[in-house]
Amino acid sequence: MSLAVVQLSLTVGVFFTVLIYFLYQIKRNSLQTQVRKFLDKTDYLLIVIISSIYASISLINLGNKLEPNTPVRLTATQGIEINFATPTQINQFYYALGYVSGAVKFSYVRSDNQTQSITIDPGTFMWNNLQLNDPNAKYKQITLTPESGVIELRQLALFNNANYVTDFSLTQAGQAIPPQKLVSVSVPQNYQSIWHSGTIWDEYYYVTTAYQFNHHLPALITVHPPLGMYLISAGMKVFGDNPFGWRIVPDLAGILLVILVYIFTKKLTLSRGAAIIASTLLSTDFMHFMITRMASLESTLAFFAILSVFFLYCYAEARRCGESFNATLRYLLPCALSIALAISIKWSALYSLMTALLMIIYFEFVYSYRDSLRTKLIAVFNIGALFIVLPVSLYFSCYYPTVFYPFYKSSGINNFWSFVSSLQPVMYQFHTEMVNHMSNGGGGSEWWQWPLIIHPQIVYRWLDSNSNLSSIGVLMGNPLIWWLFYPSLLLMPIHVLKIRKFMPLFLLTATLLQFSPYALLGRISYIYYFYISSVFGIMILGYLLSQALQLKNKRLTFLIIGYVIACVLLFIAFYPLLSGLPVDRGYFIKYLLWYHNWQFI
Repeated sequence: MSLAVVQLSLTVGVFFTVLIYFLYQIKRNSLQTQVRKFLDKTDYLLIVIISSIYASISLINLGNKLEPNTPVRLTATQGIEINFATPTQINQFYYALGYVSGAVKFSYVRSDNQTQSITIDPGTFMWNNLQLNDPNAKYKQITLTPESGVIELRQLALFNNANYVTDFSLTQAGQAIPPQKLVSVSVPQNYQSIWHSGTIWDEYYYVTTAYQFNHHLPALITVHPPLGMYLISAGMKVFGDNPFGWRIVPDLAGILLVILVYIFTKKLTLSRGAAIIASTLLSTDFMHFMITRMASLESTLAFFAILSVFFLYCYAEARRCGESFNATLRYLLPCALSIALAISIKWSALYSLMTALLMIIYFEFVYSYRDSLRTKLIAVFNIGALFIVLPVSLYFSCYYPTVFYPFYKSSGINNFWSFVSSLQPVMYQFHTEMVNHMSNGGGGSEWWQWPLIIHPQIVYRWLDSNSNLSSIGVLMGNPLIWWLFYPSLLLMPIHVLKIRKFMPLFLLTATLLQFSPYALLGRISYIYYFYISSVFGIMILGYLLSQALQLKNKRLTFLIIGYVIACVLLFIAFYPLLSGLPVDRGYFIKYLLWYHNWQFI
């Protein structure tokens, strides 16, 4: 047995030892007060209705479910030759690729036997288009050959102006390939790289890495922990290497977050109205809808980060009711597990860890000052085990491929702990230095600008010049919701001072601890960093609006109902901008281009 296997076994063993220890402690230490039920049958019915409506909308146009043709693997020594029956003019050469690990070289033989070649870096898991703009050229042969690595060719679609060309044969290394393997009889339904037929934005990185995990290949992305990409790979494993497969898990996390926000808001406020408002506003928020329908890390990260704060509130509430520290372990354990999972997806979950530790230290300082020294030391030990040992052991365990995958074995890696540790400084350097030198496509913005939606970030654009149809994807918030973030933050402290209750103070503190660290971030930043903070802002808004409803003022009640309806209507109006739905380009220009800063056309 190698040293790496022993180290991995010890790491996993530590994780389960800590887990079993705390499960045993939870069984030994029951709560002294009865837990108040805050959900009833009506709440469960509302949760089903709201989440079902949101799920049905989010799944529309999520992505193609069709399993692609068995790809033809191309290598530097085994390219593919397209031999035309007669010299043929080709002006549009569409080719669908799966996994790509290198550039591809196109070589042409024209009817006059002149040759030409071009090398390009194609998009992965998407349709690509090579425009052959010589109107007089007719081609006898076109060859595709990777310059290095492997390229999976899934489909071809060649056009002579508007005519679909199929009169050619395919060969690889002298062996004939049946044309039907790569060429459909009729024009393919989706032969352009549009929303539901290929990767967009950062999906290139995460989907490629997820594919590599499933096929035991070296990972493209090592600047983020691997768990988020494992979750994406799970969807691809079940539903195939298609857009639906790589987007379904993030979308499910988005649906679960709508449910969690209802439950969390009801737990905080004991107000069904607040829970309905908060979950409805989240369902109509542009950022939530957009970012959870892509193969991104933000969706699962947000779910686990907010879940950790939910259990943190349960702990704080129990402690305030006089429960012992050991009795509250039933809440601290799932809180720590949620943080561990979130950190194993993305480092920004460290803000959730900071929130948890600060609040736990405060509560234990307030409620444990009379305890014996032994009791205090045990509490410190338990906190360290929960929020240091448990997350670190889970984090390291997520790198298990370094032990079992063949390419790591052949690379001579024998020290699991040393290898994983060596990745972390590289990761830190990327996020603090290298990212500032990367092209951001105009998407960078200051942290204070995010709630104001000054610079939306475009992540996808497609335009059909013939029909003027356009399809766009933009990361931005619902203006009617996000523009109230700062006013809500200003109203909340006033409200806290007025009613002097713990719950609104907790919600305000959690929001500020999540949002304010970005003010200290000395690197380029993007509007989607605000996503988790915006969810807390929505819960604050739901709470404040529910408090206004309790005033029983008819005019104010109608105003609040009208506001929620307006948020829904604005979501409907912006739906093409969020879903990749092709519409006339004039619709975006006439109705959605509100400010010159919104440069997404």
